[in-house]
Amino acid sequence: MPIQKEQWDGIENELKSLFATVEFKFNERKITVQKQQIKENKFGLLVFIDGKISLKDMEWKGEQADPLVRQFWRKREKSLFSPSKVAEMTKRMGKKAKAEFISKGGWDKKIIHYDPVFNTASSLVRQFKKIEGLELAEEQK
Repeated sequence: MPIQKEQWDGIENELKSLFATVEFKFNERKITVQKQQIKENKFGLLVFIDGKISLKDMEWKGEQADPLVRQFWRKREKSLFSPSKVAEMTKRMGKKAKAEFISKGGWDKKIIHYDPVFNTASSLVRQFKKIEGLELAEEQK
């Protein structure tokens, strides 16, 4: 049974509490979200797929990573070159060389990885609401 709006509100409120755990089912797999301490004074919401977080899943390498990572973990992108570095290289190389370099896929490249930690309950709920077929594992308190 799909999760209703009132249930999503309850899930978000539960995840805002200090010791939160919410379990979901997705295609016979278990997705667990737990609030845990990730730094000395910082808590985060960790997403476990079948009870574990695998480091090999953080950097997407095609068939090596679990396909559920793309749906349930937070996608992070970082440009290979900062805007100031691009401006500096443009000044040195010229605009014509910049256009040629960009057409070959140079300066606009991004590093993509997936992060199992969400900073806020609202961002996690926003992402999870979009997933078709996601159900609560059992009735939450």
